[in-house]
Amino acid sequence: MIRRASLLILLSVSSFAFGTVNPSCSGFEFSAEWLYMQNVENRPYYAEQLNPDTGTGSGRRFANQQGWHSGYRLDGIYKPCTTSAWDLRWTHFPELSNSASTPTFATDSLIAILLPFSQNNVVNFAQVKDSFKYHSLELSYAQALFGCDPFVFWLEGGIHYANIRFHENALYTATDGSFLDLQYFTKFVGVGPEVGMTFEYKLCTCLTAEMRAQAGLLASRKHDSFDINAAGSFVGGVLDVEPFWGITPVFNIRLGLNYAYPCQFYCLNIELGYEFLSYPHALERIEDVDTYQLSSSIDFKLHGPYVLLGVCF
Repeated sequence: MIRRASLLILLSVSSFAFGTVNPSCSGFEFSAEWLYMQNVENRPYYAEQLNPDTGTGSGRRFANQQGWHSGYRLDGIYKPCTTSAWDLRWTHFPELSNSASTPTFATDSLIAILLPFSQNNVVNFAQVKDSFKYHSLELSYAQALFGCDPFVFWLEGGIHYANIRFHENALYTATDGSFLDLQYFTKFVGVGPEVGMTFEYKLCTCLTAEMRAQAGLLASRKHDSFDINAAGSFVGGVLDVEPFWGITPVFNIRLGLNYAYPCQFYCLNIELGYEFLSYPHALERIEDVDTYQLSSSIDFKLHGPYVLLGVCF
């Protein structure tokens, strides 16, 4: 009698904590997302206006423009039951490109900021273009730890792979015909564990509010280089930094509203939301060769809205 009562209590607690496990609810979900995001640079400045009285910068700095760019994501989910899921996601941005240029001054009235050598840095025109390419692949397993209608809490763990390419082109010219054409390159590859959690709150029968937060640590390999083509009073050069390994964190937060439209044998999903994605210190820019402080870190950050279309059956 005591054993039977203990078993009933255990089954009740399991049902409350993990939801009602029903093997007949197994199924697949596939979705495609359109991402429209802005990349945020923590070091966007490339030129500073010269103060003719002091011969130093006046404090007015010229920054690269911030643009919005399209990307996409494909997601496949397999649910063995209602309280567990395997998730495979691929995210891709073909190119995120931002550019800017200063006015052309009659005299050399600008200080060139992006110079890796101690040399002439007074110019009359400056231009910069930054290009990023990004894709990631994530495989995770999620388990519902708490389910009490209308609230569900999921905990997940898995592996995260990321590949980022950074190319920066800066052009500086002077009134005497001198010019400097600078090309920076950084390659980043990282892979490592990732954990996350998802909160779902059902507002009504077909509408659900969701929040998903993920964090990970990636064993990452970075490779930096630059190539300078120069003429006149500027100095050119080539430098290739030996690749090195490090540890890079990654953070991702999504807030969305999901509408499910049930049909006879399948269900359609439409989700609108906003996403934040960050790889702190993922990229490098070579800044000062003369003092052997070879590089400074650049964060790779994205934020913006997304639209998801999915089907489950």
